[in-house]
Amino acid sequence: MTIYYKPVKVSEPGVKSGKHKYYARVSSRNKINLTGISERIARKCTLNRADIYAALEALVEELPDLLLHNYNVELGGLGTFSLYIQSDASDSPEKVNSRNIKGTKIGFRAGTEIKIKLKNARFKKLAE
Repeated sequence: MTIYYKPVKVSEPGVKSGKHKYYARVSSRNKINLTGISERIARKCTLNRADIYAALEALVEELPDLLLHNYNVELGGLGTFSLYIQSDASDSPEKVNSRNIKGTKIGFRAGTEIKIKLKNARFKKLAE
């Protein structure tokens, strides 16, 4: 499969001189929803689309609850979901408390199988 990219102008962090550099960024992303994923999976196994959709919906419902109960959610070759917190810094451990916490983030680490498949990606620059 080919990943399309385009150059994107980005200002250098902390530099006010107006200097810019260009970085490659993924372009032309398509979206697929749970119904679309369910249909694709159903073509590759004996489960029907409705059963696959129901299982994926159940995962969507369970994932936040598991993360909030301090679980890392390992989904085999797919990867692992983890919960992270964002906080302000303190000068000492004693000064760290819940008021330092500004929010949560979900982290995802792709599984080995996915990483291996993505190493075979080809890249093509979009015409400007």
